[in-house]
Amino acid sequence: LEFRRVLFRSSETGGHWARAQALSIPAGAQAAGPVLLTSLACPAAGACVAVGQFNGKGASRLAMAVVQSNGAWQRPFRLVLPKDAASVPLASMTAVGCAGQGTCVAVGSYRTTSLHFVPLSVTESGGSWARGQHVTSAPANAAAGASGDVLFNSVACTSAGTCTAAGSYLLAAGGFAALVVTRSGSRWTAPTQLGVPAKAATGAKQRAAAKAIGCAPSGFCAVGGTYTTAASTTAAMVASG
Repeated sequence: LEFRRVLFRSSETGGHWARAQALSIPAGAQAAGPVLLTSLACPAAGACVAVGQFNGKGASRLAMAVVQSNGAWQRPFRLVLPKDAASVPLASMTAVGCAGQGTCVAVGSYRTTSLHFVPLSVTESGGSWARGQHVTSAPANAAAGASGDVLFNSVACTSAGTCTAAGSYLLAAGGFAALVVTRSGSRWTAPTQLGVPAKAATGAKQRAAAKAIGCAPSGFCAVGGTYTTAASTTAAMVASG
């Protein structure tokens, strides 16, 4: 959903959805927008986090978050990007996951000073948001450079510092594969390619992406996504582990 001037929020209590209410725009945002919310997570009643992006006054796309505390939504704020971000970073946040109140991880992408688009994560701990992290993990068969053109679409967290992101990446041989990457402590490790169904296209024609992930506190996760078949149709797939 995209809004030119204001954001809005709506909440459900006891099965009833309240009328949506406008949220303020971030400091430094263009008055005409656009301001975009892309993902939201609620680790507790009245305690939620949403992420997205907005256009700054210099026409640069910037990453943002907005926090609900004790049922009240605060003003959205700009997320700090890694130090290698370009002056016009064209940042976007795609997903946020929370292990508890004040303990969340958001993922997205931004443009570096070398003009490559690379994956990004930003961590909230104890209610404070750290500078964003350039995620460099990619499977061994990823295309060289620019973190293998990794794109994160979703993230889920099972405990503080333990999260799994799902998305896609460019293969060295051509085509795109689905992947999951695990965050433990402050590092993203164990990038894993997800196998596709038997009727999937192969080689440079492969087009697979993990679109959504959900995880149980035990660490069990399931992923949903899409792939292209050998007959060039787009189909749905699921995986778990």
